[in-house]
Amino acid sequence: MPNQVADFGKVRFSNAATHDKTSVLYEPAIRPLSTGAPSDVQTNERANMKKILSMSACAMSVLLMAGCAAPLNRDTETSLNKAVGIEVAPVADGVAVKLPEKALFDFNKSEVRGDASAVVDRSAVLLKRSKKPVIVEGYTDNVGTLDYNQQLSEARATAVGYALVARGVTMERIRTKGNAYNNPVASNDTPEGRALNRRTEIVVRGETMETLMGKK
Repeated sequence: MPNQVADFGKVRFSNAATHDKTSVLYEPAIRPLSTGAPSDVQTNERANMKKILSMSACAMSVLLMAGCAAPLNRDTETSLNKAVGIEVAPVADGVAVKLPEKALFDFNKSEVRGDASAVVDRSAVLLKRSKKPVIVEGYTDNVGTLDYNQQLSEARATAVGYALVARGVTMERIRTKGNAYNNPVASNDTPEGRALNRRTEIVVRGETMETLMGKK
C-alpha cells in the first residue's frame, strides 16, 4: 500500500471493526510538522489551550514544573511522570516518553482531549530539557483495516506534535510517524493487550536519561 500524506482536516475514518492481521510490509514515513496555514488539529489545540488557562490548570503546571530546577532527582521525576500516567525509558536510539491512549485520546479519535493537558504539559517539560531531535510515533491495536489504523496513528502523532509545539517545544525539532499496528508491546489477542498497544511514544534521539530525568 502506498504511504500517503494524510490531509488531517479532511480524513474520514471507516467504522471497520474486523481483525486485520496483515503484516505491514512498508516503512512508514517520518514527516515534519507543517508551518503553513493552521489545520483543524492546530485550531483545536489552540482552543484547548485557552480552556486550560484556569486556576486549577495553573496550579497543576506549578507542580509539574517542579522538576525543572537543577539538580534533577530521578525519584522525584519518576513520581511526577507516574502522576500523569507516562513512562520514560532508554531505547536503542535515545530516550522514549511513552503515553498511553487513555491519557490522550477518546477511542477511535485523533483529537487530544481537553483534560489531557497535564500529560502533554509534563511531556513538554521533559522535552525542553534537551535540544536533540524528537520523533512522535503513533501506534494502534490490530482492530480494523491497515489503512484505517495507519491514518489514525499518523493523525494522533501529528496532534501530539502540535500540542507540544503549543507548549514551547521547537517545531523544527519535531517529526511525526504513524506505525499502525507495527511493533506491538503486548498481545493483540486480549483487550488488555490491545489497550497497551494503543499508545504514543515520543523518542528523543541521541539523548540520555540523565538529561531528561537526572542521575539515579
